[in-house]
Amino acid sequence: MDTETYTMLKRIAYHFWDDILDDDRKFNPGFHNLTTNDTVQPFFRPVPENHRREWFRVMNAMEAYGVLECKVEMDLDEDFNPYSHIFCYKISNFNYEKFIDFCFKLGIKLQETPKLHTVKLAIGDDNTPIVTVDGKKQYVYKTRNEAPFLRVLKIALAYSKHVLSVDAIINLCKRTDIQNRILGGQELDIDKDKRLVHDFVRKSQIEQNLLQYFFVILEKKIVAHSPLRVDDEELKEILEGSKPLK
Repeated sequence: MDTETYTMLKRIAYHFWDDILDDDRKFNPGFHNLTTNDTVQPFFRPVPENHRREWFRVMNAMEAYGVLECKVEMDLDEDFNPYSHIFCYKISNFNYEKFIDFCFKLGIKLQETPKLHTVKLAIGDDNTPIVTVDGKKQYVYKTRNEAPFLRVLKIALAYSKHVLSVDAIINLCKRTDIQNRILGGQELDIDKDKRLVHDFVRKSQIEQNLLQYFFVILEKKIVAHSPLRVDDEELKEILEGSKPLK
């Protein structure tokens, strides 16, 4: 295993271990099922944009060892480059015992878990994206013009961890309380045949790092993930294009 793949392996392993340690399903039935044995992860997560080859090698290694099963949903570009437009993955059959044994045999010391940060994305009424780190420091991005796709993102953030279809978003936005509470009194006027990726994402001026980390966006559905737990390198990538809020 090359150095880059092993580095990615440690990052992924530490994220899984953090999920295991924070697993409070016994006390909070609504907790996510990422690390539940024989349970399917309930929603897709974004595949990392950077070091994607190493990410696939790590997942292949974990599958080969019986730690988990990983399903990837992808969309090829016009040149049929398999690393160009891979959007998301879903994990099933995560095995605690296999995971711990796998880490032990590959020399991953779980007691040395690096510090992970909690980051949360919000889009204000003035259409300024704001990321809050560890509940304290805030970073702002360029203010955007009002647009249908921006309203879609606001709805997705308001219903974080819920997979929303285009039809579901349209129906939600017909409600006056949603318009007033989330959209600043605006309506969302999009056709039910609109494709989120083709018609919106590829034309969007929202920072791609924010879209990559906080959303999974397919042609006819979207799910937001906020807050997130990220390591130092991931935090650095998220904060690209931002400035501290004084």
